[in-house]
Amino acid sequence: PPIVTRLDNLIPGINFTLDDIHGALYACPYDLAARDRSPWCNVFTAHELRGLEQLDLYFDGYSGHISNGDAGPLTGAFYVKKLIERLTDTTEAAKPLYLDFAHDTTILLALSAMGLNKDAVPLSPDHPPAHRKFRTSNQVPFAAEMVWEKFTCKDSFEGPQVRLVLNGATFPLSICENSENDKQYGTCSLDNFVQANNYSMDVEYHDKIWNATCELDH
Repeated sequence: PPIVTRLDNLIPGINFTLDDIHGALYACPYDLAARDRSPWCNVFTAHELRGLEQLDLYFDGYSGHISNGDAGPLTGAFYVKKLIERLTDTTEAAKPLYLDFAHDTTILLALSAMGLNKDAVPLSPDHPPAHRKFRTSNQVPFAAEMVWEKFTCKDSFEGPQVRLVLNGATFPLSICENSENDKQYGTCSLDNFVQANNYSMDVEYHDKIWNATCELDH
């Protein structure tokens, strides 16, 4: 690859591998998150750093394109199901605040189950579109945060609303927006949110959907 050749020419005798380059590319954002600066970022050109998003091609399966039988949405459905249980207080024991700690793939899988990060066609390895739904740098940067809010605002909405704040910015809930206010504020009613996620609510461990997606006979 050109990036390996360029660095080998700069520092003869090292013989960089693809794993070396992969680690060095990740060292840049990790350092920035921890120290606000990194010597690794200056090693690469702006074009090469943008190329790090090519890793989206490997993760695109989480949105249900590459994974056989849409396994991404299937596994993300269980998070969505628990989220709705909390928002609707199904158990009549819901707390006002929940804190969950997980891997960044948990966020990708949850968005996948809700249909919020799936593009019309799989990402192309040759020319990934500049404007696309699936973009890890926006959805799961280092130390990503996914915040779900349930609120009421009598001046603008009837009944409780749901909002997703992803990494500090409102993430439009296009799957359930049903009014101009929904589109303006990126929210939707709790009822519409639940209805839009029927898929997740219907999934059970080892049910027909699970077994078919995971290619299990029983």
